Amino acid sequence: MLILFTAFVGFFCGTSGPIPFSLLLHTLTGTALAAGGAAAFNLIPFGPLDGAKVFRWNAGIYVLVMGAAIASLVGTWYLL
Repeated sequence: MLILFTAFVGFFCGTSGPIPFSLLLHTLTGTALAAGGAAAFNLIPFGPLDGAKVFRWNAGIYVLVMGAAIASLVGTWYLL
């Protein structure tokens, strides 16, 4: 959520005049896709990625967090 807020503030500060809401929606959707993809990739349980550490620590939490990352990615994709 913080990355979307940051993208919104940056968009708002960089826009002069009325806010083009369709462009704002596309910007926030693209930002959410990039953030969700990065989160899901980072949670792959392999090597030095965080997913391996979380999985070793608690497999239930890993499933919960990975499910949330995939749900945000898929949900944003279907928003398009």
